Order: sequence, then C-alpha cells, then structure tokens
Amino acid sequence: MKKFMLILALFILLSAYLISCSYLRSPAAVKILPEYIKKVYVKSFNSTKQFDIEIEFTDVIKKEIIMDGRLSLADTEEEADVVFIAIIEKYSLQPLTYDENRMSLRYKLSIKANILLSDKNKNVIWKNTNIERVHIYRDCIRDLYNGIIFYDGMSERKARSVVFNKFSKYIVRQMAR
Repeated sequence: MKKFMLILALFILLSAYLISCSYLRSPAAVKILPEYIKKVYVKSFNSTKQFDIEIEFTDVIKKEIIMDGRLSLADTEEEADVVFIAIIEKYSLQPLTYDENRMSLRYKLSIKANILLSDKNKNVIWKNTNIERVHIYRDCIRDLYNGIIFYDGMSERKARSVVFNKFSKYIVRQMAR
C-alpha cells in the first residue's frame, strides 16, 4: 500500500510539473511595445455626456502604470516614447431591478472605450477599439416611509471607479507585456 501511495504521489507531482512546463512554454505572447519604450504619456477624451469622467479615467490608468512598474510616466508628450490615448465612447447606466415602490435597486454600469498607442511619429503601435467593461451593483436601500437610507450597496461613483479599475488592469497588462 505504501508503494502504491508513493507511486501515486510521484505521478501527481510529475503531472503537475509537466502541466506547469507546458503552461510556461506555451506560445509566447505577442509583444506590443518595442524594447526602447520606457516612458508613456496618458491622455483621455470623453465623447459621452458624462461630465469629467475622462479625468478620473486618466488618473486610474496612471496609477496602474505606476503600480505595474514596467513603464514610467512622462509629464509631456514630448518627453514620452509613446502616447496612450483613451476615448470614452459609451457610458450606460441601466436599472436592472426595482422594489415594490418602483425604485431602482440594482444597476448595470457599462463603459466602452477605444484605446490607441502611438509613437512620437504618430505611428500606431497598438489599437483596441470597443473595449467594454461592466459592473452590476446594488444601490442603497431607501425606506421611503421613514425617510431612512441604508447604505449597503454602492453609489454610481464607486461603481464607475470599479469599472475604470477593470479597464486599467486590462489595458496596462496588454500594453506592458
């Protein structure tokens, strides 16, 4: 019985090793940025009716680039090796569920953007259009009869922050791999 258990353990370890090797040696990811690119300048544009969301989006992207550590931020376009441009194309907030008083309880926030990376000569290095990130969240619960608001959900602003964080993690991972 001990011999069987030892063989089984060795088989499991060997299988795990072979799986990890095949995972690590899978076809290499396509490198988006050339090696000489070290500094990036980030700017965003907003083509929706939501006021100033491009500022928040730009800040979140910059924080993610700093946390990632593979690229540094440039203060101006002239200093940068590459310019990151995000154009927010769609901002959609849809109520999903209602309470008995027809008050919305759950929402779906959807933001769609086009992303473009260009070098100093305005050559496009990477372009990804119609990237969409979604977050479904529960709003605060209101007691209309007593005038009390219970905050067990999140606000639209917090949900927007969640969506922008999803965007930034995806984009920086794609950009700096």
